[in-house]
Amino acid sequence: KAAAGLTIDPARFPEFVERFNEVARERLTAEDLMRVVHVDLELPVDAATSDLEKMLRSFEPFGVGNPGPTFAARGVRLATAAKRIGTDGLKFVLRTPAGPVDAVGWGLASRADELTADSVVDLAYRLERNLYRGSERLRPECGSSPANGAVAGSRPRRGGPCDPRRIVRAKRG
Repeated sequence: KAAAGLTIDPARFPEFVERFNEVARERLTAEDLMRVVHVDLELPVDAATSDLEKMLRSFEPFGVGNPGPTFAARGVRLATAAKRIGTDGLKFVLRTPAGPVDAVGWGLASRADELTADSVVDLAYRLERNLYRGSERLRPECGSSPANGAVAGSRPRRGGPCDPRRIVRAKRG
């Protein structure tokens, strides 16, 4: 996908907006407007190890031309309800076969009420090393923006921006 631009007479801008919106309403479906999260690999949260994170660092620096890898984990149960952190973040604990795993979700505070203890979620996440009060550990980071790379979706909600049907594998060139 690429950006496009145009030059328009300011006096005709309201007409342009009206016609543009009319065409969009005619042609776009709700599914067209649903956010798609591209993932590189389905990876259970407890399989995301320090060794993997160290190996991934060899592909840095990550940025626009070289996005960091995004993983998906399906059917993950929350051990705790999500708690708000910062202005728009959530902190929650995931229940995994290897034990509880702390996770955060940036830009997801509006979803706090649906992310309750024992909720089953599908996650798209990036693996980040977190240093807090002298303790260092790996942490899945979810978020509502592509820069954060991830989205948490609560089941059985369908059709929203976190619909698990919209987590798809990316084709990297």
